[in-house]
Amino acid sequence: MKKLLCVLLLLFCMAGVNSQTILTLGRVKVDGLNVARSGENLLVSMDIDVAGIDMPSSREVSFAPVLRAENNELSLSPVVLAGRNRYYLHLRNDAVPGVGTSLFRAGHDRVIHYTATVPYAEWMADATLELGDEVCGCLCEVLLSDRSPLTTLDFSPKVFSPVFVYRAPKAEEVKTRELKGSAYIDFPVNRTEIYEDYRRNPVELAKIRATIDTVRNDADTRITSIRIKGYASPEGSYANNTRLAQGRTETLKNYVQRLYNFPFGIMATDYEPEDWAGLERYLETCTLPGRYGMLELARSVAIRTHANRKSRRVILRTTSSCFVRSIPAFVTRIIRWNM
Repeated sequence: MKKLLCVLLLLFCMAGVNSQTILTLGRVKVDGLNVARSGENLLVSMDIDVAGIDMPSSREVSFAPVLRAENNELSLSPVVLAGRNRYYLHLRNDAVPGVGTSLFRAGHDRVIHYTATVPYAEWMADATLELGDEVCGCLCEVLLSDRSPLTTLDFSPKVFSPVFVYRAPKAEEVKTRELKGSAYIDFPVNRTEIYEDYRRNPVELAKIRATIDTVRNDADTRITSIRIKGYASPEGSYANNTRLAQGRTETLKNYVQRLYNFPFGIMATDYEPEDWAGLERYLETCTLPGRYGMLELARSVAIRTHANRKSRRVILRTTSSCFVRSIPAFVTRIIRWNM
């Protein structure tokens, strides 16, 4: 919290101006003007370039920044640039006029680095900062006076006004969307019939119905296609896995068709005899004994190659007699619809 407060204190409100030329017995240039509000104070700084002033020995000029707004006015501490005689007169008599006045000698001090700090008041929020100058003679009489505007402050509270940019979506004659889902349907070993109350089938079949109902019950949408893809677990022969994956996918298709009576051509099926990716996901989360060894085998490229069927059957049988015996068939369904 302390660090945060320190950062916030450094966030000043600032106003600035580029170099500006003022005519006073020659050329005076103001550079690096900064006006900053820090908490309850107002900070003013600038560089007054007086190299162009041709100051007689018995004269002096005083520069005093002035803040002015309507009926309010505040003069900041002045600086005096004196000719040779006036400069030494002030040094001998210690008589520089004005509280906080700084003395400089013409011809020696070419740039005056001016800084001042005053308490901030609300009327200063939009005040004008001017630089007043007075030229005085040997008897301190004012020979010439003038004011030159430097900048206008702007410390009014800033109101955030966001600009909203609207980007029109690309026009679609027909909006087509896709909804995907997955379910694990349990089948008895080497069977392709669906038993709705078998193991977790009530829950998994409900997931499939919910996916379809989400789209079907929306009056603004129309289902254009449903694609079901089924898999079998990798144990057993490749030919038998092919039969199971194909048969179980077709069984699920018929189950969905009986429920919803979709028009011909809406439903399509696909199958994959061995679901190695699904097996990996299952082994990563299950609690089967020796699952880490099984997972290492499942990730092996060699064991997935069905060309060497004999070697693979030996590895699977040696590793575990129940390698994937408790892994259910995996089914994905993709539903596409138009709005």
